[in-house]
Amino acid sequence: MNTQSQAIKQESSTPILPGDQTRALNTLIKATRDLVDLADKEAQALAVNDMMAFNILQEEKTFLVKRYEKLAGEFRGRLEEFRGVDRGLLDRLENLQNLLGEKTLNNNIAVSNVYDNAKNKTQSSLISAQEMGQRMRDEDKK
Repeated sequence: MNTQSQAIKQESSTPILPGDQTRALNTLIKATRDLVDLADKEAQALAVNDMMAFNILQEEKTFLVKRYEKLAGEFRGRLEEFRGVDRGLLDRLENLQNLLGEKTLNNNIAVSNVYDNAKNKTQSSLISAQEMGQRMRDEDKK
């Protein structure tokens, strides 16, 4: 096994969720808030059809999602520890997760609309080009 794959394996097995339940919940809340903020940036880029900005955000999103997935997996593995924790923190985390779900759904719909519009424009351009080519062939035959 090479050094890089050893580092990746060690990194993926090293816990990142703090041992203290309150700190752990605050870490999860921050990770979720970071994803909500990123979803807002994506929505803004999609609203103005700035695909360059949207594309740049994808690299950041990949990093944030991997971190969130690791934190969430560790949280699920320690779920029993969080039964008696401050209900307000749990509610805050749940509300942020619901908000993230809504924003993600809306962004996915917007991406689908951008794709459909681009597909329609491409098909329309192709048909126009074919019609133009046909007219030119017809004129050459005359």
